[in-house]
Formats: sequence, C-alpha cells, structure tokens
Amino acid sequence: MEKKITDGKVINLKDVPKKSYLGNFLFHYRDLDLFKYILIIESLSPRCLKLSIYPINEENVAKFTFYGRNIPHEEKSSEEKISQIIKLLSQFKVIHTSGLIIKKEKTFFECYLNINLSNIKNSIIHRIKRFANSLNLEVNIEKINS
Repeated sequence: MEKKITDGKVINLKDVPKKSYLGNFLFHYRDLDLFKYILIIESLSPRCLKLSIYPINEENVAKFTFYGRNIPHEEKSSEEKISQIIKLLSQFKVIHTSGLIIKKEKTFFECYLNINLSNIKNSIIHRIKRFANSLNLEVNIEKINS
C-alpha cells in the first residue's frame, strides 16, 4: 500500500539562487525577508504535479501521515476519533494538510506542522497513535529538514 500523498523538503532561502526560476518566483512574495526557510510540498497525481511553497522560520517541521484500510464512515465513533486526532494536531502550527482522503478502500491523511519533533510531548504522540490505531490506521511521523 502506498503510504504517502506528498513529499516535503525544507530549503534554506540562502541556498535558492536569485536568478533561478524558483528565486525569481519567490522574489514576488512580499514578506519573504521575514523568513529563513521555505517548505516545498510536492503532490503527484495521475493528471498533475503540484508544488506548494510555504515560507517558514523553523529548520525542521514534523509530518504526520495516517494510512490504512477504509474507515467505516457511518460509525459516529470513527468520526469523533478523527476529530480528536485533528484537534490534537491543531494545537500546533499547521502548515499544510491533505485533508482526509478515502479512495479504493484506503484512507490517508497528512499534516505538516511548523514544530520540531523534539518539542512535541511523547504523551501527545501516544494519544494520536492510540486514536489512529483504534481506527486501524497506522501513523508515520517524519522529521522534514534541510
């Protein structure tokens, strides 16, 4: 089973050549001088390639990926558990989320947080994993850095 929707990379703005396509594009962002890095998220689908670019100040971000078999969405308890996971994640600065994607009997959800993984308490990670496991979803937590 494919276990991700996107790929992400943090790039130091100093490493972006000013005369490159990306450098020229970023030049038009009004408040770019307030940031040190950019997070580039690549989304691939059969019909398009998409890049989302977020100016950030953290060198590291956390990516949470939830995946598994289809969640029975007629069950109210499943909806409540998903809401609790989202509520826990929203305590942090959410940069990007895929939203809940259900296709071909598979469920996916990705969320990029503007926080270093070492700053997230283990108790919160444990609660997120517990809710996800109760929905038969696996959780992958990744450090995205430059």
